[in-house]
Formats: sequence, structure tokens, C-alpha cells
Amino acid sequence: MKLVAIVTLVALLSACGPPPPGKVTTPGDSNVVSISAGIAGERETAYLIDTKIHRCWFFTTYAGGVAPLDCCALTVIDEARPYLTWLPANACNAPAPAQP
Repeated sequence: MKLVAIVTLVALLSACGPPPPGKVTTPGDSNVVSISAGIAGERETAYLIDTKIHRCWFFTTYAGGVAPLDCCALTVIDEARPYLTWLPANACNAPAPAQP
């Protein structure tokens, strides 16, 4: 239910003009963090991180689309790292290639 509220908030905020990429928004006492990913075409995009249930999503204002996202994919974004505290330091590293 909180995710619906966050998606609605992000959509409403986009009506005021898109935030710059990397802009972090945490409405009130919500455990969901929104990080602007910029504009794709004419649509605003953002990453959503739920710090309580440890889930991530990709959001676009195109039809209010929300898609699950592997949180490891967000570790390369500087603004996201402080909110991914449940991921061990090496949890998102690619496995070492098998030795012949």
C-alpha cells in the first residue's frame, strides 16, 4: 500500500517539473526512497528502494509503470548505496570465472 502512495507522490511531483537525475526523495516517515533516474523520452523515471522489506523497483510515469528490479543493480549508483545497507559488501559481485 505504501508503494502505491510513493508512486502517486512521484507522479504528482513530476507535474512540478522533473527532478535532476540522482535527486533523492523520502516523503515523511516512509521507508521507500525515490531516486530520480532522469527523463526517458518525455517520461520521468526513478528507482524506488524499500529499506524495510529490502526490495527495489524501477518506476516510469508512462502509465504509472513499476517493475521489480534487482537491488544489486543499484549498487553502481552513488545516491542509492546508503539505502542498500542490507546487502553485504560482496553480495553483488559477479561470480569468479570457473577454472578450466
